[in-house]
Amino acid sequence: MTSEDRNVERGIALLRDAIANPEDYPDRFVCIPLDPDLIPKILSRERIRLMREVLEVGEFDSVQELAVRLGRDPTRVGRDLKDLEIRGLLSLEREGKRKRIKARPVPIILGG
Repeated sequence: MTSEDRNVERGIALLRDAIANPEDYPDRFVCIPLDPDLIPKILSRERIRLMREVLEVGEFDSVQELAVRLGRDPTRVGRDLKDLEIRGLLSLEREGKRKRIKARPVPIILGG
């Protein structure tokens, strides 16, 4: 068994426990019911990379800062951020023209 397989198994076990005992995880997870057909559209490889970066760093002062870090176009990063915020996966705080990007609890995406 590879380390990736072990990580997947641990993740599944954690997910099962969070579903069975949500009161034990009040600030760690966001559960979002989604149509399974939408999941690949909402969580593209670039969006997952973006979310991973925000979760690891915790906060970015601007879309530009995050875009540079990811090596992506700021306009596209901004669009991805807006969609992820609407779905409750990230937090954007507006400060004038700037948007501060903050991580939310680790999301769990559930098919509908």
